[in-house]
Amino acid sequence: MNQRHKFFKNDKIRHYSKFYKGWEKLMQELIDLQIKIAYLEDTLESLNHVIAVQDKQLMDLQDQLKLIYAKLDNLNHDQNGIAPFDLLADKPPHF
Repeated sequence: MNQRHKFFKNDKIRHYSKFYKGWEKLMQELIDLQIKIAYLEDTLESLNHVIAVQDKQLMDLQDQLKLIYAKLDNLNHDQNGIAPFDLLADKPPHF
């Protein structure tokens, strides 16, 4: 009977050993997933910052474009429009 008990005990140890290895694997996969999530969160934060900066730049460029259009509109009113480009009339003097 002692021999049978010893066999049962070794079998139980093997079972727990497999369970422990499976548990280690699961824990490592969980740690890997947490690392990936942290990396993705950092990437997302960086991209959000880039988008915010680009949005500000885009709004500044739109404001500048509005100013340019306003200046062109003022020039049009002052000069009764922009004269079309005439190649012969605008010929440089060295020709």
